Amino acid sequence: MTPFSEATDAGQSLTIQLTNGAQAVREIYFADGRRNVLSYNLTRGPLMRAVLFAGLSALFYLLSFSNQVSWIFLLYLSMLGFVTFAVAFTYRANKYFEWKRSVNKYLKEIASHKEWSLTLRAQTFEVVNENATSIEKWQNIKKASLSATRVILTSESGDQYLFPAKAMDEKDYEALSLFVKEKVK
Repeated sequence: MTPFSEATDAGQSLTIQLTNGAQAVREIYFADGRRNVLSYNLTRGPLMRAVLFAGLSALFYLLSFSNQVSWIFLLYLSMLGFVTFAVAFTYRANKYFEWKRSVNKYLKEIASHKEWSLTLRAQTFEVVNENATSIEKWQNIKKASLSATRVILTSESGDQYLFPAKAMDEKDYEALSLFVKEKVK
């Protein structure tokens, strides 16, 4: 057992002040090419293919003036490819914008609270802001994802708790990571 776990088993708790939460969460959500629809991995491929087929369609359109059936056939095929990838891009872009709206709504909610804290206890953890308190039992946490940038806890009911490393001191983040490793198996 670690000294921290012995202290929490004795009834003590650790409270971590979470600061700059909205900005820290924004960096996590919009990392890896998710900043805009053109750099998002799932929309970039169909967009590039649609542009390629649009160029091929223009080329085959010019070549179709020679009245050869093969150029006209290739024109129709390239137009079909363009339409297919344009529809795929539109569908995925729509999903991206829905996701982005929900993330921005969540970030706005986080930013509306000036003070956040996380209290770790032997049986529970609490997330507190000036308007609400969420208490979750460790036994209800079924999955934990730890990385150098964040800790994500997922409960049985599907609720997720995201704790960015940039929202707390390095020492507090290490204590949180160790505590989560100990409690969620």
